[in-house]
Order: sequence, then C-alpha cells, then structure tokens
Amino acid sequence: QERSELASRLLSDSERIVELDPLTISPSAIPDRFGGAYSEQALAEIVESMKQRGQIVPGMVRPFGAPGNFQIVYGRRRLAAAKLLGTKFKAVVRELSDEQAVILQGEENAERADLTFIEKCVFASAQETFGFRRDVICSSLSTTKSHVSEMIKIASAVPVDVKNAIGPAPAVGRGRWLALSEGLENADALKAVQEICASTAFAKLDT
Repeated sequence: QERSELASRLLSDSERIVELDPLTISPSAIPDRFGGAYSEQALAEIVESMKQRGQIVPGMVRPFGAPGNFQIVYGRRRLAAAKLLGTKFKAVVRELSDEQAVILQGEENAERADLTFIEKCVFASAQETFGFRRDVICSSLSTTKSHVSEMIKIASAVPVDVKNAIGPAPAVGRGRWLALSEGLENADALKAVQEICASTAFAKLDT
C-alpha cells in the first residue's frame, strides 16, 4: 500500500518514469544516513528483492551539473542496489531548487520512519552547515524550531568519530543521546569516550 501510494504521488503531475545509468547520478549534498547503510551487507535484502522483482518503486532525481547528469533526491538505497546489480535506475526527473530537494528528501525519510534519532540530528546539522534556513530544516523533518535546535546541538556536541563509531543505534532515542551530549561537555569524559570508541573491542560491537 505504501509503495502504491508513493508511486501514485510521483505520477500525480503526469511525470514520466525514466531509466537512468546510476553512474550519471551524483549523491545528495546532505547526508541522512551513516555510511554503513550503503554497504553491500546492509543492502543485501533490497538487492535480492530488486534481483527477483526489479525496482518496484521509482526514486527521484533532479538535473544537476552537465546535461545528462543528475542528483539523487530520494531513493539512495535503491540507487546503491542498482549500482551493485549493474542495472538501470528507475526515477522521476524533476526540476527542483536546493530547498525543494532537501524538503522532499526529508519527507521520504518521514514516510519510511526508519531513520534513527541520531541520523535525523546529523541530517538537521548538515542542512544548517549547508546554509539552509531553519524553516526549511523544520519542513524537511516535519518538526518545530525548538526540536531542530536541540537536534543540531546534540549532533554538534557529539564528535564525528564518536557518532561514526556508535553508528545509527536504532534502539536509542533522544534521552540517551541528549545525556551523552551533555556528558561530553566534560573534557575528561570526552577523552575517555573517544578512547573507548577507538578501541578494537568497541569496533566489534553491534551498533
């Protein structure tokens, strides 16, 4: 039902689905997932699905750079799977501004509801770094300015090496990330956490 509704919305303006070479599609400038989300292991299920049934739900791209080149708006995991399979990527092509693209990217994330709390924080922080206004960031995450401010504060307080070491942590919500970010204001605690995260034993643990 969700796939059907998405496909219907994509085609509501009589837009045409085209098949594109994945190599002509650049990544989004605004990350919304940790890098491991696009590994071959993480994509195994969607790769197997596309191998058996093809790409059921199209992604969306926008013209970007030289003629014939595009940038992904949403459908990044399907695009990564198409690259692994060596197949074309089905997508709707739409002319979009930077702001329109990031809002649509956020809307797809909200519909899937599978981005973790820290991934949403990183998504919000990356938008601010890119220069988007707060109202655009709020629209992309369907939340309030106060919530966005807190998410950006948490993303900024937890160093990149610590966030990457911990990973998306799907079972961890706002409370524990907030507590961690506040705890890391202590320089000794920050040093201790970074040493733990850099250890071989920690790297072997599940996110």
